[in-house]
Amino acid sequence: LGVAYGGTGANNSATARTYLGIAATLLWSGTCTTGSLSFSYSYNFFVIIGQLSSTGSRATITIPRSAITTSALAFQLADESYYYSFNVYVSSGTVYLSYKGRNSSGQILAVYGIN
Repeated sequence: LGVAYGGTGANNSATARTYLGIAATLLWSGTCTTGSLSFSYSYNFFVIIGQLSSTGSRATITIPRSAITTSALAFQLADESYYYSFNVYVSSGTVYLSYKGRNSSGQILAVYGIN
């Protein structure tokens, strides 16, 4: 959509995000079933991607930077059958995500930072 009509003038979604200054950066990738992981606090939003069971669909949650404090806050990925819960807090510019509980073989697969 042209700028005159409220768009960015881009021909595709990737270029539109670039024109808007929005970028996603992979901060962590792997398999976190229990334990914890850490990543940089220098983004405006954090997208956490998990899988609630070994054969289940992926689930996501987006957490704004302003919601992450020095106190551990509980978050949860869930569907109609399974859940994976975790705590998130910040300390000295690093965000820590730590396993809290699950009722299946759930896991965290990736964390993205959004500027």
